[in-house]
Amino acid sequence: MTACEPTHGTARTALCNQVKWNGTTTVTLSYDVENRVSGISYAGGGSNSFTYNGLNLRTGKVDSGGTKSYVTDGISPASAVLKDGAAVYTPGISERRGSTSSFYHADSLGSTRNITGSTQTSTDTHQTDAFGNSLSRTGTNPTPFLFAGQHQYQADSQSGLMLLGNRYYDAEAGRFLSKDLIKDGDNWYAYCQNNPLSRVDFSGNEWRWVTGLKIWIGSWFRQPKPPPLPSLPPQVAPPTLMPHIPAPPLPYGPGSTGPIHEPILPVDQTRYPRPPSSFGGRIGSGGSLGGIVVVAQGTGVLADGMREVIRYRKNIERYMDAEGDW
Repeated sequence: MTACEPTHGTARTALCNQVKWNGTTTVTLSYDVENRVSGISYAGGGSNSFTYNGLNLRTGKVDSGGTKSYVTDGISPASAVLKDGAAVYTPGISERRGSTSSFYHADSLGSTRNITGSTQTSTDTHQTDAFGNSLSRTGTNPTPFLFAGQHQYQADSQSGLMLLGNRYYDAEAGRFLSKDLIKDGDNWYAYCQNNPLSRVDFSGNEWRWVTGLKIWIGSWFRQPKPPPLPSLPPQVAPPTLMPHIPAPPLPYGPGSTGPIHEPILPVDQTRYPRPPSSFGGRIGSGGSLGGIVVVAQGTGVLADGMREVIRYRKNIERYMDAEGDW
């Protein structure tokens, strides 16, 4: 294959790639300003033309078979074809041409190896090498979905080329006809990094692993691994809690010269897993309430603390008369 590199500029000349199909047929390709194949010319006469939308999806084709307008499941390159004017497709499963339904049978790579009719009788067979070159074929079904057809590779029976999303592919050379838009790696024309047995590239820009029914994005393996997540800080030990100190007994009471044997009730431990406070009270020498010492600790809220103070005050006032004397 001899490739002409697309160029840009005001004095832009014809863009072309010339390939030889089956070693004899010379095919010349022309490009539009977006470096998309806009036409194919044949040495023996005849030509094809193509149209695209703004996202590089091929929307129309004119060849010896007539004009095709593509209806796809999406608007980006490699969107599954549903209709092309000649047939109605169920992508990867079947097609219907007029009143005739045909069903695809693919291998592990996704290439159509056998086509059957509505009576489950084989009508077509197709064998290719690893890069998609046809080795043998029986039947006359003109479906474009043969080599890797389940991945929307569209074969052109006239030029021998295949459309893979954004780029055309030449199976005889095992190369794309235009450079990789992403410019990944050293060889921008290589097909699946020369590993066609386990990879496909239906977008024309990014190959993917094919393993049974699973498709793995090949570019993911080429990306650097993300940095490890930062380690969590060590767990902080909870603070040591001060042990609860019960309230001291009242030193005096009505008609008593000794200590009162009924202490002030302690803080209810069931309400506070971490005792919020310790309270104590003592009567002053003048028979009046000298004060209440409150030591706050823990996570008790202010309202609960105030209720505890009132409770202890009432406990003390039980030993006082209406005038505040003992």
